[in-house]
Amino acid sequence: MTRYRRRSIVLGLLAGGLLLALLASGGHDSGRPPAAMRQLVVLRRPLAAGQRITAGDLATTAAPVRWANVHQLSDPAAAIGLRAAAAMPAGVPLIDAMVAEVRTRGTARDLALRLDDAAGLPRESVAGARADVYQVRSGSGRARLVIAGVQVVAAASADGVATATVRVSPADVPRLIAAEAAGSLRLVARIGRA
Repeated sequence: MTRYRRRSIVLGLLAGGLLLALLASGGHDSGRPPAAMRQLVVLRRPLAAGQRITAGDLATTAAPVRWANVHQLSDPAAAIGLRAAAAMPAGVPLIDAMVAEVRTRGTARDLALRLDDAAGLPRESVAGARADVYQVRSGSGRARLVIAGVQVVAAASADGVATATVRVSPADVPRLIAAEAAGSLRLVARIGRA
């Protein structure tokens, strides 16, 4: 018998013995109970900021409870239909702060607004935050509050054009469209708790 064959047989016997020992102990160390596990929701594919989350974007995995964060989502249904608050890569566990804070059931509308070219967007990312929308009519120099405390679903600036998508009630849509047509709009983000 060759040395390689003897070594293979010994390793096979050791592996078999370990397997039997695990089976006899119920699959865990008899001195410790098995670690409690918690289901976690993870992203199956990358998401862009403001993108609506679908069931196909999500998967589940399990992790020991002691490693799980209380803010990590455990039920995919809690995220489906919401929007990503920021761009996220595939594979990350989803936490509550990564999704838009208010879930609507068909009563709200997402409306894209063109913002003032000179002012643009606030410096920090405002997706997922609350904000006030002001209108400034050219030549008047006075600002008028159009709507307060709207949820910003997404915000972007490209080629010198800044836009923000806000979630509002159906009754607010005509007022915001009229304000956009009559002057320039500015988005004022609320910092901290609003």
